[in-house]
Amino acid sequence: YAELANLYMSMLQMRLISVTEAFPKIFHTTRKALAIDPDHDQANLVMAFMSWFEWDWKASEKGFLKVLETNPNHVLANAFYAHYLMLTGRNQLALNCGRKAVELDPMNDLALSLYGVVLLHSSGQIEKAFEVAKESIEINPQSILTLRLLEQASYPKGDLETSVQMLALVYS
Repeated sequence: YAELANLYMSMLQMRLISVTEAFPKIFHTTRKALAIDPDHDQANLVMAFMSWFEWDWKASEKGFLKVLETNPNHVLANAFYAHYLMLTGRNQLALNCGRKAVELDPMNDLALSLYGVVLLHSSGQIEKAFEVAKESIEINPQSILTLRLLEQASYPKGDLETSVQMLALVYS
């Protein structure tokens, strides 16, 4: 059930199904997974995302922390929690959590990209964010998140050509 919830979340993110179709399916399958195993990492991670989408910051954090309490080395929980921490203004914690995710799996393009976003937006480390994005794009050249990160990190560097190229790739 947790993987089915994750599939619905992915379909929603790719706009293959609507929010009104996805949310009930995601909640239903996630609740079924949690009824079977209340400590299931993936199900708790999905609930953290769903709370985030509903702007319930406390419930979202509770979900991330539940995953990290049972599995402190969960790469994507660390990566997304870093992004959450950045959004809630806890920048140093965000940097630490993002760095940990990348240290746990340096070949995970999503963890790298999310860490790059945290570097760029929580600490203004433009060059470091750009370097992390370049590492990520080598792993997954089609990553929309990484292309957007390259675009956002190129612009303040004055590299408008790269910034425009990345935008063109995102919207092509």
